[in-house]
Amino acid sequence: MLYRRISSALPVVVACYVLTTASARAEPMPDFVPPGALITGVLQDDAEKTAPSDPTDPQPPSAGDPTTLAPTPIHTTAPQPVQPLKDIASELAVLAQQVDALDSAIGDQPRDDDFLARSRPKIEAISKAAGDTISKLEPRLKDIESQVEKLGPKPKDGEAPETAQIASERMELRKKQAEITGAIKAAELLRERTGQLAARVQSLRQGLFTAIVLARGPSPLSPSLWADVFTELPAGGRQLVSILSQWWTVLSGQWLMALAILVLAVAAYSLLRGATTHLRVRGLMQIAADEDRPTFFKRATTALWVAASLMLPAVACAAIFIFGLDAAGLLPIEVRRLARVCLLALVIILAVWALSHAILQPLRPAWRLFDVPAQPAQRLTTIFTLMAVVYGIDLILQELMPAVFLPRPVLIAEAALATLAFAVLLFAFVRTPLTNKAVEATTSTDASPWHIMMPRWLKWPALALALGVTIAALMGYVALGRFVVGQVIVAGCLVALGMLLLLAVRALANQQGSIADRPLERALRTHLKLEQSQAQLLTRTTSLAVQAALPFAALPVLFMSWGYSLTDAIAWLKSLFFGFQVGQFRISLVELCIAAGLFVAILFLTRLAQRWITTRLMQPGRMDHGVANSIQTAVGYLGVVAATLAAVSYAGFDITNLAIVAGALSIGIGFGLQSIVNNFVSGLIILFERPIKVGDWVSVNNYEGHVRRISVRSTEIETFDRTNVIVPNSEFISNAVVNLTHRNALGRVIIPVGVSYQADPEFVQDLLLRVARDCPLVLGVPAPSVAFEDFGASSLDFTVRAYIEDVNNRLSVASDLRIRIFKALAAANVEIPYPQQDVHMRDLDPVRTVLQQLALERTTRAQSDNGDPSS
Repeated sequence: MLYRRISSALPVVVACYVLTTASARAEPMPDFVPPGALITGVLQDDAEKTAPSDPTDPQPPSAGDPTTLAPTPIHTTAPQPVQPLKDIASELAVLAQQVDALDSAIGDQPRDDDFLARSRPKIEAISKAAGDTISKLEPRLKDIESQVEKLGPKPKDGEAPETAQIASERMELRKKQAEITGAIKAAELLRERTGQLAARVQSLRQGLFTAIVLARGPSPLSPSLWADVFTELPAGGRQLVSILSQWWTVLSGQWLMALAILVLAVAAYSLLRGATTHLRVRGLMQIAADEDRPTFFKRATTALWVAASLMLPAVACAAIFIFGLDAAGLLPIEVRRLARVCLLALVIILAVWALSHAILQPLRPAWRLFDVPAQPAQRLTTIFTLMAVVYGIDLILQELMPAVFLPRPVLIAEAALATLAFAVLLFAFVRTPLTNKAVEATTSTDASPWHIMMPRWLKWPALALALGVTIAALMGYVALGRFVVGQVIVAGCLVALGMLLLLAVRALANQQGSIADRPLERALRTHLKLEQSQAQLLTRTTSLAVQAALPFAALPVLFMSWGYSLTDAIAWLKSLFFGFQVGQFRISLVELCIAAGLFVAILFLTRLAQRWITTRLMQPGRMDHGVANSIQTAVGYLGVVAATLAAVSYAGFDITNLAIVAGALSIGIGFGLQSIVNNFVSGLIILFERPIKVGDWVSVNNYEGHVRRISVRSTEIETFDRTNVIVPNSEFISNAVVNLTHRNALGRVIIPVGVSYQADPEFVQDLLLRVARDCPLVLGVPAPSVAFEDFGASSLDFTVRAYIEDVNNRLSVASDLRIRIFKALAAANVEIPYPQQDVHMRDLDPVRTVLQQLALERTTRAQSDNGDPSS
């Protein structure tokens, strides 16, 4: 095993040694040509490196030229000297001359797209230099204005004149202030001119791009077109053989170097292919062993690294081979350009093939991201790969044919064939069944919320696209059809990759199902010890942020596919993220996002501090629960205020202006939001004065219960029947509040007792006092007491007063005392009497007369009913 490892690594070591010996003559590889330039057939010639310099290019500084820009040292420990204003004015004059030269050159060459593309970085460099000058001058202007302000206003007529030294200082400061102000205005004017010039260049390039795309040529149905093609092809073939012969001559002269580069590329391919295949198979087998039907999150994440592992070996091999030959000087100019395009085509083909296999998984139905039957999945993978192959071959041929001096009819014929081939593949996609009901009913077992079907409506835009591309190509709009084909390839890859990432993020931040189906929330709760609500909030925030960032990540590629250069795309993104003007305001998405992140971060740290207070300080024996709750609430308020001020300040808002606006609105707030402000101030008073705290037993406005929460506006009281009452904070400040546990939990129980008049009062008093002292729930200090209160209507009234440790146990202690008193009185034969009342009736003669009359009437009625005539 060791011998095999050494023998496999030996060619790599030898190749690296050979490449190292040739590093002295290495030449940097130019950047890739943007896909938009390849689509329109506009390629930048590498021979420009040897061409005469553009008159608008900044010239290198000469030894005695005072107008040259002084180079700024990158690493220095000494303070930078202040640059004289004359030098700054000279620099601005040089920049203005460069802008004038660029403006004139653009006016002379408005149809040269290469020149316009090269002019854009120069314009941005001048604008950046002007902006740097403004940044350097503004602090100096503020310092001078501060010094002028310290001198105060100039004395008026009739006042004592200022000294000659002060007057001279004032004049000198005013002069410097005028010079710096003039330089700043000149720099601002220069920056405005560069902005207008950049917009003009962009408008010209868009017009050229539109003219190229919408240009109409001969139709591929024309016989004369094909006659010209077959006439010119032999000459192109001979030119290609000549180029390859020259390249072979270069390679033959340094065959050892070329062989070493080839061995290094093949060895890298073998190592990467073996490693990625082993990891891919082992990972799939390990995950498949855990569960029969993997979750969507595992399928999505697996599709990502499977796609990367499928395309990495071949791309790495080709890149090492091409970059190695170019670094060794073994690629002529024509071959170098062709090799660059071949590498780009290979990347596109492998990316489409890898994404298709990773998403559709023709051989592994359980790992498909879309529920497509096996046969359609295989067919779709083949169609998508063939589309990429057609596009890649088209890119290579569009680069090759100008190099072999083939005329325009051959270019048009090739583009037409590529466009029609792509349209045929689109028709094949339309005819592919995306669902199979019989197979779907028997094989689809995923009941998760991520059971995704391939949308059938995709066929309609694909059909319209195929028909449009075919008609455009046949009518002679080959450039338009080819542009649409390129858009479909690039946008399709971006949509597939973006959808894969989007679904993976959504599955990662899934909040449905059990905790096992929510990986991000589970990780936050496990490693950061967050509560469920906090973990869910952080999960949703992360998911939304990543989903919002995905479209911005795809913008540069889309811009380049639309014909913009990489510089244009980067400039657009810079203006979008790092600031753009809306009227008098400058908006920067990056600053806003960082401000929002700063607010969330400070708020998150505040919540962690509050949680630490809850878990540490609120433990029994360390600190009073109410004090800890007040500290926790105060920390929350301070955290929100600090987070808001930090976010507002970083976002660029002037806090002074906000204070002025707040002062202007204070009157309206005082009238319109008087009650809210009153409750807020009352909440602060409650927080710091602490007349009530969480856990207190209070009684306010006929509501009695425990304080559960004190917020900014109100306080929540939980009554004894478990009803939550929201009381405004002002009620606790303006009204009388009964707090039974304000200082401590000590309380008193009062129990009235009534005994019979036959009982001995002294005996009863001693008995009740002995019962109160014997109760274990009654405190000995303060001692309990018994008082003979009154001679009641039915009993002798006594009152037992006893102190208890916790007033919250008042009911249970009172109940226990009553039971003990009842048993003690019963054992001592002391009667607890019922209520007794004596009723005395007076003046009964009228009542007796009425009763006699009623009795006489009843006797008379009874005799008449019996038939007695004497009645």
